[in-house]
Amino acid sequence: MRGLYFYYAAGGLITSVFATLLGYILGAPVLVAILLLFLGSGSTLLWCYTRNNRFGRWGAVKQKVHQLKPQFVCQYQSFNRLIPVRPTTPYKLR
Repeated sequence: MRGLYFYYAAGGLITSVFATLLGYILGAPVLVAILLLFLGSGSTLLWCYTRNNRFGRWGAVKQKVHQLKPQFVCQYQSFNRLIPVRPTTPYKLR
């Protein structure tokens, strides 16, 4: 998926704005709400920037695939026994 870090950054920025608005509505001081906005958006952008530099364009996708890959394969039976093969009947012409 191209632009995955862009989506992460956009989601983090939108979350920071909504958290700031929610904090202000619930009665937090204005400076605390603005500090929450700057810390949330700055940390989100810094995280996305460092991940993009470290892993590259396809890094997030490759990392998820690498975590799903098995560490080893243990096989106690022969390969032919793992995949059952049914005998086929020959095609009959009429």
